[in-house]
Amino acid sequence: MILPVSALPSVCLLFAVACAAPDAFDTASREGDAMDVYEAVFRFQLGEPTEPTGDRRDYCFLSLPDRQDPPAGFLARFGDDSVLVAPSSLATIVGHGIDCVRHRVDGGRGFILSVGSIHWLSVDMVEVEGEWYRGTRAASGHRFRVQRRLGRWAVVDEVMLWIS
Repeated sequence: MILPVSALPSVCLLFAVACAAPDAFDTASREGDAMDVYEAVFRFQLGEPTEPTGDRRDYCFLSLPDRQDPPAGFLARFGDDSVLVAPSSLATIVGHGIDCVRHRVDGGRGFILSVGSIHWLSVDMVEVEGEWYRGTRAASGHRFRVQRRLGRWAVVDEVMLWIS
């Protein structure tokens, strides 16, 4: 089938829309979903064992992209967890080695979970990188694939990128 030249603009427009499909959903909905995606990643990491010996930390310090503290409402989502959740600005690093994260005020031991920017693969699938840090010799970086299923975001795959 040969298309007339007059159909070329329509074909080009159709091609451009098809190529842009993963980004075709509105930006406002992405922003609304971002905190839910971050929560899913943090909860996934909190569900992982923090120590081979079962040794628990007093605090989990959370950090959003660009080392920003999460808002208080976001931190409140974790009120039912066994570990106290606090913004990363309350963490301080002391020394080098395995056990270096402390609460800036009360000195309690902890670890830092941080997430990077979200890469949107589709309306219901994203990738986000995150890190777990307890010390210079106890840290790791991961890539998480997170999917919305029945209205809730959940980690469906994890790849370790590095470890120290």
